Amino acid sequence: MTTADYPPDALRANLEGVTEFLLTVGPDGMVTSCQIKASSGSPSLDVTTCDLIRRRARFTPARDPSGAAVSGTYFNRVRWTIPRPPPPEAGEMTVSYFVSPDGSRSECRVETAVGAALTMVAKADPCKNTAGFSRGFVDQAGKPVARRVRSTVKVEVLPVP
Repeated sequence: MTTADYPPDALRANLEGVTEFLLTVGPDGMVTSCQIKASSGSPSLDVTTCDLIRRRARFTPARDPSGAAVSGTYFNRVRWTIPRPPPPEAGEMTVSYFVSPDGSRSECRVETAVGAALTMVAKADPCKNTAGFSRGFVDQAGKPVARRVRSTVKVEVLPVP
């Protein structure tokens, strides 16, 4: 089981637990049945346990005294624990963009990205949101003007005294 196997409904409900199961394994090493012996308390986690095992598990068949492959059983448990996000890492990112007199945004670029910000930029381009502002900038006389905006986001991880 991997983090990607966690049932979405169980994640949303914040459900965790241990599912104990008993498998019957055929002479070909394939799972022929899966029984829940002790529930995790979540039907979703229990059903997912057996579904994944039926699809993925392969065994070396049991052997009788003469060496012939025979059916056998296998007992184990799966501990379902909600994956926790990693703690924040230090980093800094500076993004700049041009704001036209009508408030539309263009020419966005990431000027710097260091530390954890490199990961953030790799996952989601901060320049993708090119929506304009409700209104642009104006000069002292109230006339619309263009401006370049530079925004810096800094994440620091500090020790607690």
